[in-house]
Amino acid sequence: MTGILLLKEKFKSFYGKNDMFIVPVARFILAFVTLCLINANIGYMGSLKGVFVTIILSLICAVLPNGATVLLVTLVMVAHLYALSLELAIVTLLIYLIMYLFYFRFTGKSSVWVVLTLLCCMLKMPYVIPVAAGLLSGVFTIIPVMFGIIIYYIMNFAKEYAQVAVNVEESDILNNFKNVLTGIMDKEIILLVMSFALTIVIVYVIRRLSIDYAWIYAIVAGALTDFVMLLVGNVIFSTHISFFGILMGLILSVIVGYILNIIFFGVDYSRTERVQYEDEQYYYYVKAVPKYSVSAADVKVKKINTQKKRRVVERDDMDDIDLDF
Repeated sequence: MTGILLLKEKFKSFYGKNDMFIVPVARFILAFVTLCLINANIGYMGSLKGVFVTIILSLICAVLPNGATVLLVTLVMVAHLYALSLELAIVTLLIYLIMYLFYFRFTGKSSVWVVLTLLCCMLKMPYVIPVAAGLLSGVFTIIPVMFGIIIYYIMNFAKEYAQVAVNVEESDILNNFKNVLTGIMDKEIILLVMSFALTIVIVYVIRRLSIDYAWIYAIVAGALTDFVMLLVGNVIFSTHISFFGILMGLILSVIVGYILNIIFFGVDYSRTERVQYEDEQYYYYVKAVPKYSVSAADVKVKKINTQKKRRVVERDDMDDIDLDF
């Protein structure tokens, strides 16, 4: 823990001095990794798959607000899907419009959770998202997480749709729309959305309690809730989510949650203080829990020249030496 706290203090100091450079670099990395994964999974439009184009788009995201990353990812996805199927591109665009109109228009700061959810799903570790979202954000984070899951499954459906697209008649547009909507509405989406939503609520409610180790309890309760919900849902909905994947997700979510606890809520409950005071109308009972703080030692080493000239002191010279005590 000490090592993590020390790195945290060093990063806070470094971030305070260089935040105007760190934030754009972080946006660039997030956008670049996400676009590369999208191109690798559904890169049906060749002109958008080039590394140079990806870098240019990522640089645009780096200098614009967080919502710009979601918008640009939207446009890239829709363009790739348009190269595959007009119906699939229209359905995806409508989903994005609903997402924007009913949520991001009012709470744009949470838009990054769409990209993070999509990114974690593509990296095969989606189960860390509900615990992290409950710890770092509010209950309404359920909405961007839900849309991130839906977008990921649209990408998966696009890869399956590409295999049968050659047999689809272009003239039968209504039937094509029906097939797309049926394919997107998978039972696995419903299970993940329900499980993640309940986990986010439980983590958020518990971590806001004024009890000792609230964040630890929230992490454990959220991970177990997600684990049980997915196992039970696997049976009820007859889905095929891997048990090993769920178990590894449980372990990874606990590890990530513990690291987030140290970084964002590292407190020392052994030094808890309770204060009582009053005014003319109320009595106040205050519980104060100090944060862990580790300061890096600022050690300066001064090089001393050990090669000194020897001086020979004769016995007769001793009388000339004054010793002051």
